[in-house]
Amino acid sequence: MNNKKPKFLVIDDDRASLALVKATLSRQQYDNIDVFLDAQEAQKSYQVKDYDILILDLRMPHLNGFEILKELQNSREPTPSVIVVTAYAEPENTSKALKLGAKKVFLKPFEIGDFVKEVEILVDDID
Repeated sequence: MNNKKPKFLVIDDDRASLALVKATLSRQQYDNIDVFLDAQEAQKSYQVKDYDILILDLRMPHLNGFEILKELQNSREPTPSVIVVTAYAEPENTSKALKLGAKKVFLKPFEIGDFVKEVEILVDDID
């Protein structure tokens, strides 16, 4: 792990998933982590704050992950790197998320070690 201090945004309407991702990042010594159960509240945050890495669920009420990915594609720079974590294993969801800019899609339940490796790859790519 490098010495960079990335800013994370985690959006998931499932409390257990949100807690797992935050705890996993914290164990890796990442401490700049904003978490949101409500995607609309998260939207207010990412519209004004620059995040390096966004960890995102796809199916959420009010504003889904695909809508967030589309918005990020059309937003100001810099655009955060996105990891999708979803329980919906349909191949078309994975394909669509990747086409909309996600770097990686993990299906719940996911292997923590693989998730950590992907986060470290993205952290290493931060300028």
